[in-house]
Amino acid sequence: MPEISLTDFVDFVAKSGTPRLTHVRQIKGRGEYSPAEDFWRRLRQDVVEFHSSGQTNKAVLDATLVALSDPKKRSNYAAVLKAYKLFLGNKRIQWFQPASVRWNSGGLIVRVNPELGLIFNGVRHHVKLYFKVDALTKAKADTILLLMEQNLPNKQPNDNFCILDVRRGKLFGSSAPDPAILPLLMGEASAFSTIWTNLP
Repeated sequence: MPEISLTDFVDFVAKSGTPRLTHVRQIKGRGEYSPAEDFWRRLRQDVVEFHSSGQTNKAVLDATLVALSDPKKRSNYAAVLKAYKLFLGNKRIQWFQPASVRWNSGGLIVRVNPELGLIFNGVRHHVKLYFKVDALTKAKADTILLLMEQNLPNKQPNDNFCILDVRRGKLFGSSAPDPAILPLLMGEASAFSTIWTNLP
């Protein structure tokens, strides 16, 4: 049974026609997850460490850049960190450990795993980080938010499920994800699994 990231699944849902076939083929061709090929891994880890260790001095995040030798990573990380620090602003933030889950539907497993658990303005925010160059669309955000809200364990009343488009500092919140799209997502999971299984 294939297991994929939430981002890969959302990208599949957003496509139509033969690009779906190409997308599944690319994912299947990657093989198992390799940390060395995860472009944003170091930044994600450092942001999580920053919050989970109780840091409040945003300048600490710049240490991420010091250890980078790859100029492409350095320039991309610098731009994203600048935007992330603007998002943090003067917020007084506390950390909690966010939950993760594997959503299983139609022969497909999707990893639903917000990276950050941030408490600010008195509200717990389960935050998924979005790093892509393309701006996050409402349709993609709605899919991610619904799967998080419907499936993450250990929810508390008034929890907010969010995606942060990090490059733009834009936080998409789960004020009203539409549960009516869940059957559609279940059908998309089946379609992905069918393509995966039948690829030569």
